[in-house]
Amino acid sequence: MKKMSTYPIGALWKATNSEGSYCKIWLESVEKTFERWRWSFQYFDGSSGTSDGDWEKSYRMCYNECIPNLIISGKKLPRFKRIK
Repeated sequence: MKKMSTYPIGALWKATNSEGSYCKIWLESVEKTFERWRWSFQYFDGSSGTSDGDWEKSYRMCYNECIPNLIISGKKLPRFKRIK
């Protein structure tokens, strides 16, 4: 069985890229054997999207939304910081 985290529901991480867009990942709920994490991405033009899954999937999807053009341009990659 997968080990559950010890974070409280509502725990939140955020990363902002150099273009002003940002990602958020938060723990939405905990069942007996599954944690539901949600993530969202806010583009610099104000549009956004939200999805959910386990921590690994949410982290990877969010990070991939936040960095695509930054790798090519050589700009600093964002780091997730816990804010709640």
